[in-house]
Amino acid sequence: MITASPNLADISQFRVGSNTLKFTPFFIKALNIPGISMQHTKLSTRSGVKLGMGADNMEFEALELEVMLDSNFDTYFELMELISEEIDWDYDTFSQPTFDLWIQVLNQKKDELFRFEFENCRISSISSLALTPEAELGANVTVNIDYDFYRWFRRNKCNNIETVKRFNQPAPNPNPQQYSSPYKPLK
Repeated sequence: MITASPNLADISQFRVGSNTLKFTPFFIKALNIPGISMQHTKLSTRSGVKLGMGADNMEFEALELEVMLDSNFDTYFELMELISEEIDWDYDTFSQPTFDLWIQVLNQKKDELFRFEFENCRISSISSLALTPEAELGANVTVNIDYDFYRWFRRNKCNNIETVKRFNQPAPNPNPQQYSSPYKPLK
């Protein structure tokens, strides 16, 4: 089941959806579009001049979500259950459950401007939960998510997909259906 809806935590300029998370996408208050850094090698010549070469390394920042907790803490326990699926306490082993997540960025008319699709996501951290008298009335947790790669799609004026870029692309997959988008285009 794919979950997607306008954000209930805030009147925002984004929508978030997931193939696994049922509650969390509705309560995301803030997020970041991860940055990318490239490392360019410098080669020294005999004359002492340093020549810049093409990038030989690319690093991706984690996707960070600020999630408002609902009054029953369903969002918190959904995240905790997902992160606990990585550990099998009986056998002291780790697994690697993944989920997909997408983000639509909207203009003021709520038309889609562009979309990011993060694939093979894993929760890397959930911030501590401060239990204060105000906690039930809007406590937040910060969730950091690692991912294998992401793609971005940009709409042109005719509302067709114009540009598709894929960063951190894995080796070619013989099954192209694995990377098909759960997103249905807007009309």
